[in-house]
This record gives sequence, C-alpha cells and structure tokens, in this order.
Amino acid sequence: MQPHSLIMGKTRSFDKRIFSRLGRPAISFAIAALLSLSGYHGSAFAQNLDGYASETPSKPRLSSPFTRGLQGLLGFNRMAAWIGSRKVEDKIREKVDGHIDVDIEPYSASDLAEGKARQLTVKGEDLVYDDAFYVSHFYLQTDDRTPIWVNPENGKLRSPVEADVTIHLQDDDVNRSFQTQHMRELLNDVHFSLFSGEQRLRLIKPQVDFIPNRLRFSTQLASKAPDAGKPIPIKLETGLEPQGDRSLIRFKDLTIAPIPGISNMDMVEAVVEEALQYVLKPSRLMPIDHGNMEIKSVQLSEGNLVVKGRVRLLPHS
Repeated sequence: MQPHSLIMGKTRSFDKRIFSRLGRPAISFAIAALLSLSGYHGSAFAQNLDGYASETPSKPRLSSPFTRGLQGLLGFNRMAAWIGSRKVEDKIREKVDGHIDVDIEPYSASDLAEGKARQLTVKGEDLVYDDAFYVSHFYLQTDDRTPIWVNPENGKLRSPVEADVTIHLQDDDVNRSFQTQHMRELLNDVHFSLFSGEQRLRLIKPQVDFIPNRLRFSTQLASKAPDAGKPIPIKLETGLEPQGDRSLIRFKDLTIAPIPGISNMDMVEAVVEEALQYVLKPSRLMPIDHGNMEIKSVQLSEGNLVVKGRVRLLPHS
C-alpha cells in the first residue's frame, strides 16, 4: 500500500463526521457540570443519560500510536480540537449567557470523532443561566486520569469522569439571583420539618453580603399560616466550611441579632438555620443526579465567595 493510500484510508473513516459530530462527546459533560454548578434545578445531565445501557467500561480503547502521531503531523488533531471546542462553546451558549472559553485536549482526531478525549477545560466569566443564576467566574478541568468517553451519537457518558471545579461568586451575583422569578418563587414557599411539624415560610427582601471569613444575611421572615402575624426582621452572620455529606457546606458559628419582642431566640435560631439550609445549601442549588461533588475549600472575603471542589459524574445504569 502506498503511503498516500494509508493516509487517505485513515482519514476517510472520520472526515465526513468531523464537521457534523465533532465536539458532541464533550458537550454532555460540559453542560451538565456547568449548569448543575450554576444552580439549575433538574439536571440536564440526568436527561442526557436517561436510558443508557449498563455497560460502563473504565477506559476507552484508543487508536494506535502510529495513527495518532500521523494525524498530529498532518494537523488533524489540532483542527479537531479547535472544531470540537467551538461546538461545545456554541452548545453551552444556548443555555448560558456570558463569556465561555472551552479547550478540548484530544488523543487524536479519529479518537475524538469516536467520543474519546484526554481532557476538557471550561472557563466562564460573568455568566447568567436562564436569566436566573449569576456567576462571576467558573473554572472546570477534567482529570486526565479519568478521560472523557461518551457515545458520539447521543452524548451519553460511557465511563466515570472527574473534574476540579472553582466557582467565584460576588455578593451582587447572589442578590441579583434573589430578584429573579425562579428564586422569588423558591423564597415565597420555604418548607421544612421542625418541631414535629411542617413549617412553611416566606423570605422577604433577602440580602447577602460577603465579608472576611463571614457571610451576612438579612431578610424578613413571614409564616404562611392563615393566622400569621407580621414578618420578623432577621439579621445574622455565619461562617461557611466544607461538609462531607450531601449538604456539602455547613454553617459555622451562626449568630442572630436580637429581635425586639422575641424572648425565645433558640426557637428563632432553629427556624432560621433550617430556612437557610433549604434556600442556600448547594445540595439544592447544585443537583448532580448521576454523580457527586465534594467541596474542598470555602473562602470568604470582602464581596467575594470562592468555592473549590471536585465533581465526579457517572454513567447512567
């Protein structure tokens, strides 16, 4: 076989697919992680993975070193990575406004066309999802020890993928989110079990301020009971730290300012803490239905909250 025949034989198998399918392998993972971590209720990832077969091999079989090297020399790998990255960016922009930068590191062009990639990096700034959730900075990078492997026909994940994630919120991001329709509906019906009964409350005009090592939160707390009295003004401060269970983050040294006319502050503190857990906990705002997330660190400074963690997404069985 002549050298040019070998080259054409290797490229024919994927050249028609590159422009129509390239990039789809990373789209499902990128959107799932980005939307889940930006606060989307009802994981897009779960919808993408619904009904996937039970086979979950741990590592993809790659093209030969010769093939990968040849495609690299011919510039196909670089072209494939560029096309795939742009496709992922375009797909994310269908759901998220703001500056998005995606970088796919492929094994080779043919491997990427078959749904296999070494690493994916997603960077975002000034993001807004669904006119509801605001994020100043977002960074996600998959671990090259858990390479991406998906079905290129439907974007369904075929093996576990782990990634490091950094989310940077400003207090203005949170306060703007509070004003959106989605959050107003959530804050208008806060319900949880406490004192052997269900509590249903409204949080009116919530406000968050980040200060060094602490979070300040103020609101008016109103019961939804028919005989409810006037709303109670609440002002509190709390620290935040990682927690190992599904809650992800716990409050530390929570203090509530005295409330005129209220003598039983212990009961108020219990109600307020449960209400905050309902509204602010990442387990509600960051659902990951087929995987898990671990918070590594929480840093609070003037006007800023930086959360670093690790997410692991799993195939649907």
